Amino acid sequence: AVTITSPGAAPAAAAMVGALRAEAARFAMARTAGERPPASA
Repeated sequence: AVTITSPGAAPAAAAMVGALRAEAARFAMARTAGERPPASA
């Protein structure tokens, strides 16, 4: 594995984690509401 130490790596990783969390939360809410998950999932 290659470790990236560029200054932009941390914000990019944080943004990716945030996007994944938002997607997971949206999927969980849709499942709780009894709706089908979005086609992009």
